[in-house]
Amino acid sequence: MTTFLVLLTLALAGFVGYAMVRFTRIPGYARALAGVALMVLPVAAGLAAGYVGTALGCTVNEAGASPCLVGGVDIGGTLGTLAVLPWLGFYTLPAAAVLGLVALALFISSRRTQPPPL
Repeated sequence: MTTFLVLLTLALAGFVGYAMVRFTRIPGYARALAGVALMVLPVAAGLAAGYVGTALGCTVNEAGASPCLVGGVDIGGTLGTLAVLPWLGFYTLPAAAVLGLVALALFISSRRTQPPPL
């Protein structure tokens, strides 16, 4: 299950990256903001794992998987893996901050280069 989630995340990131390059009619700042959203996903996944674990009455921590049964299926390993993903934020959040500044610069420059309305 965990391998499937990792592969699904990589496929989603690859698809969004391809779409950001392929569809050039989308303004540059919008593409940069989409990249920022992708870089924040690991932290969001960790928060979601904590919320789901709390709602189900399970223990979710970084030490390892604890049993968490939902409909007879143990999802403790998946929640444990998702709980560790925010550590990836040490790499993605600074890049997201830089990309956010680039998006802001692109947005400001695009607003200045538009011709005045007639």
